[in-house]
Amino acid sequence: MKLFKKILLRFSAVLLFLFSNTASFSQLTKRANIPIPGANSNGFLEWLPNGYNTAAQRYPLMIYINGIGSTGDGSDGVQGIGGGLENHFTGGGYPHEQQRQGSWVDEYTVNGQNFRFVIITPQFLTPMHIKFPTPEEINAVIDYAIVNYRVDTSRIYLVGQSQGAGSVWNYPGASSAYARRIAAIVPFAGVSYPIEAKANIIKYNNVAVWAFHNLFDNQVPAYFTNDYVDFINTPPPPQVPAKKTIFTPYLSPGVPDSVHNVWYPWLRREQTDNGQDIYEWMLQYQRSVSPARAGDFQTIRFPGNVVTLTGGGTGPNGTATSFSWQKLSGPGGANFNNVSSASTTVSGLEPGVHVFRLTITDNGGGTATSNVSILVQPATTRIQAENPTASFQVINENNNDEGPPGVHLGFMRLGSWMEYSVNVPTAGNYKFRFRLASRVSGAKFDFRTSSGTVVDTIEVFDTGDWQNFLTKTTTLPLVAGTQTIRFQSIDSGGFNFNWFEIESGIANATLPVNFTLFNANCMNGAVNLLWKTTGSVNSQNFAVEKSK
Repeated sequence: MKLFKKILLRFSAVLLFLFSNTASFSQLTKRANIPIPGANSNGFLEWLPNGYNTAAQRYPLMIYINGIGSTGDGSDGVQGIGGGLENHFTGGGYPHEQQRQGSWVDEYTVNGQNFRFVIITPQFLTPMHIKFPTPEEINAVIDYAIVNYRVDTSRIYLVGQSQGAGSVWNYPGASSAYARRIAAIVPFAGVSYPIEAKANIIKYNNVAVWAFHNLFDNQVPAYFTNDYVDFINTPPPPQVPAKKTIFTPYLSPGVPDSVHNVWYPWLRREQTDNGQDIYEWMLQYQRSVSPARAGDFQTIRFPGNVVTLTGGGTGPNGTATSFSWQKLSGPGGANFNNVSSASTTVSGLEPGVHVFRLTITDNGGGTATSNVSILVQPATTRIQAENPTASFQVINENNNDEGPPGVHLGFMRLGSWMEYSVNVPTAGNYKFRFRLASRVSGAKFDFRTSSGTVVDTIEVFDTGDWQNFLTKTTTLPLVAGTQTIRFQSIDSGGFNFNWFEIESGIANATLPVNFTLFNANCMNGAVNLLWKTTGSVNSQNFAVEKSK
């Protein structure tokens, strides 16, 4: 009996020890039936790193946004339509699946520092084929995480795939306020139509981007990722050029690059770039935190040349005794109406990117600074689609989109075409913007010169409705002089066409980098590139790329 009591006491002590220390171990937890206010979510998955409940430190936050099959009622239910949190476990290699399997790496070492993530995977109530999670809903998830967890607010990251990755693009692209909350994003095959204005917000608020896509993705076109990254990297380049991995091989050899699932090997750390996985890459980036605020990124169109800079905040000691504005970079001059006010008007701006700095001095003599970028876009010539010089099988229809009240060219079908006369002052590459809408995928039209030469083929994405117009941006070459250009539909899918713009600034065909040597040699099955430059013009850096 005494021996039994001793064994029982020892066993109880072991249980007590294990129970009292469970909080020190990493753990994945279903937070079922817990609403996140404003997020259209009734539950989420929570990952807390090793030692979270026994330490006082703050942790990087990763918000993972799953795809179309992951929505549900937030219950602790089984997989399936209307199911609960189990809908997140579909074999896609997601972080929470690795956590459940015990294969997740709890700690990452980057630049000599050790990091552990807090990871929140929300489940949204509305099916994504009806509505994607909105920027406001994603922001509510971030707010909830900051209030309820010890989050390092300088290290917040968004990762997602497919429809979820669409929200990863859309959130920082919605506003400067949202973009400034995020240090880096990793979208996999994101379902988000690439809009130049969104890309500019991401770019000029210095959000680091590494985007992924399979070139022949049979569900989401690769140009979604390509165009977003190209917009962001358009000169002048951002502080951190956006990165893309397009020809990503699938994890099984022989599987073509037409598959949609590009994320599995990267999420599971089976693929790296220069020895760095996506999690290590993210942790390189951190938002700078300053009590000074210089305001939001703005875009204006020349000949408009006036902006109002709206600053605020304090110095390091929490007070503000003086404000001072200065221009850091940009073309031409800038005329401030008052450099010593929190808010000021600046006039006389020329096309290009202008960077301004607000410095706030507090009553202890400490200073805090904040920068803001203003993009002055070149003047454009807009031509209404319903005013061609010649056309074939096109009709005018009414709409509520931009331009003259309620008019656009309706439903371009196979063989339809329209011609326009344009005057080009100087030969070069010009930026075109096309205002288009379609309810089908795969609609296309050719851009043809007066000689009939096909210069490029423009793909019109399914915008969701015949009257839901979006702007497609591309760069096309034009020769000098007055000429006729033709847009000819080459697909039976059909689309509506409201207007197109030609930006007056020329993207010169001459490279801004002077190459004196550029050789490519095949050696032992690998391609070796060798180049030498003598200088560059208006270029911070450049990248040399090769495709398969």
